[in-house]
Amino acid sequence: GSREVRLVITSCYSGGFADVVFAGASAERGAASTRRCGLFASEWDQEASGCDPNPDRGSQEGYGIYFWHALRGQDRDGKPLPRASLDLDHDGKISLLEAHTRAVVASTSIDVPTTTSERWLRQAAPASGSEQVVSLPEDDTVIAELGARLSLRDQAAAQRRFDQLSTALREADDAVARAADDEDDAYAVLRIALLERWPVLDDPWHPDFAATVRDHREAIRAFLRNEQPARQYRAAGDRLARARDRSDRLRQDFAPVRRLVRAYATRTLAGRLRFVGGSAWNYYQALLACERGVP
Repeated sequence: GSREVRLVITSCYSGGFADVVFAGASAERGAASTRRCGLFASEWDQEASGCDPNPDRGSQEGYGIYFWHALRGQDRDGKPLPRASLDLDHDGKISLLEAHTRAVVASTSIDVPTTTSERWLRQAAPASGSEQVVSLPEDDTVIAELGARLSLRDQAAAQRRFDQLSTALREADDAVARAADDEDDAYAVLRIALLERWPVLDDPWHPDFAATVRDHREAIRAFLRNEQPARQYRAAGDRLARARDRSDRLRQDFAPVRRLVRAYATRTLAGRLRFVGGSAWNYYQALLACERGVP
């Protein structure tokens, strides 16, 4: 019906839900007739932080903990923040989009948050052409604060850093894939060597399994500790862990740069769409108004 809907989704790949701005969630069908907007922890093809086994959720650096605290006028630890640092339009209230902006600026996680208005811009705005100045205090805040924190003073510097980290991350992910293959190969060698000595160890339902484990426990343990296939498997696992650590560190370094580059792109696309005007611009304004709502 006509009821306005606002979504806040903090999960992996949550940016995929930004397609609610389209009729039937299909860009080819144009704008949805019902007003729907949303704010999301990640882009449609990216994981969000927090998918880990740490039971202390308060130690997370992800989008959600910053977003919900910002709505209360707080930092991630629940301490009050200066109102002016959150209330970007100075209306005395903290909107959803202002809380979202705080998460974009302050989080040190791998998250690259996005919104429905950004999704609409990337569908409706011209890929090139003239621009008209648009007031976007949220994106201006991201550009100013992240640019200063990262020592990237303009769009060109941000793009250069983005390109450098993109290349480094691709190489790191390739190294992870190679290390994972090596670990799989080492596991296969170890498995064969183990089963050559004790053929029933891969079948806990085999009638001789329990007796084999009982009678050869120390020999099996020594084999897994000392034999060359076992040592090679552990070494391969260590190499994989180091490769993953490097990839994770690069992904964390990359995230704020991606947020900064995204803010620059959003400002550019909004300027082009404003120059064209029409119903697409009006719909963008309506989405912003929805995202700027106060719960």
